[in-house]
Amino acid sequence: MEIILITILQSAIFVASEQPAYVPTDNITLNCGAPTDLLANDGRSWAADKNSKFGPFESSHIKSQAYEADTQDGSETVPYMTARVSRSEFKYTFPITPGQKFVCLYFHPASHKEYDRSKAFFSVKAGSFTLLKNFSASFVADSKGRNWFPREFCLNVEDNVVLDLVFTPSRSASYDTYAFINGIEIVSMSTNLYYTPPDSLDVPFVGHSYPFAVGNDTALEMAYRLNVGGQSISPNNDTGLFRLWSDDFFYMNKDSYVTVNTSVPIDYTTIPRYTAPEMVYQSARTMGPSLAYKEKHNLSWLLPVGSGFRYMVRLHFCEPQYPVNSSGDRKFKIFINS
Repeated sequence: MEIILITILQSAIFVASEQPAYVPTDNITLNCGAPTDLLANDGRSWAADKNSKFGPFESSHIKSQAYEADTQDGSETVPYMTARVSRSEFKYTFPITPGQKFVCLYFHPASHKEYDRSKAFFSVKAGSFTLLKNFSASFVADSKGRNWFPREFCLNVEDNVVLDLVFTPSRSASYDTYAFINGIEIVSMSTNLYYTPPDSLDVPFVGHSYPFAVGNDTALEMAYRLNVGGQSISPNNDTGLFRLWSDDFFYMNKDSYVTVNTSVPIDYTTIPRYTAPEMVYQSARTMGPSLAYKEKHNLSWLLPVGSGFRYMVRLHFCEPQYPVNSSGDRKFKIFINS
């Protein structure tokens, strides 16, 4: 089984109808290690896993433990304040509807009593998919320069309507490795939002003539989701799918002009309204004020990724200027990795 990372680069603007925001069938937020239900800063409710019907369930006589994270590093936000930790395998079981899902795992690596943050090496399986293998949250946090972070995946759940998330510590000679998790989020997505519809053409490989189908037997990991030319968009301001859209500023390696147009109504006529928030389609980046300038410059983003994976790059376009109203009025080239 191969996990395929998904990279989504969002660029701007103007297309859509009176379709409502998406309402997910499954919308589960579990605050691992928490004794009581809590509200996050965005007002969203997170259920405690103490005495939860979802688990945790241990595969041995060794029970998992709950602990509070060190809030001195600024982590006073749900679900990063508590964690479920164990030196043996444990799992959560989620009864859900069949279909394609977002699965988001929240990590805040922190040392606690006999648990050294550098000893957390573990794998995470979701059904038949291995989402993380010999994973070190402390390595990721240190490389990002952040105390906490989420990891977001897309996967399909078949009609057994139960999703098991299994956390397994990696083997070590000293038997001091462990697994932990701070929060789990499962949200239904609209069918084929990121997957290839059965009756449509497959996704083309850049630079090749053969297609590639992103089918239900594939798991995707989100690498980047950028709001080009605009500010970060919180999950609560998404279209009902609770996705985070990050500011693209820190990934730009060329100067550019930002354009914002909130006066022209966005008409979602060819794509569903939940594809991206209106704020994504109200901002853009352009190369410059004149044709002479544009012929000598380009827009460029630098997005570090891991080697050995396939990447799906998704570009969103909408024309914000009324003078451009015919096919061929605006032409440009897109280069991906040369």
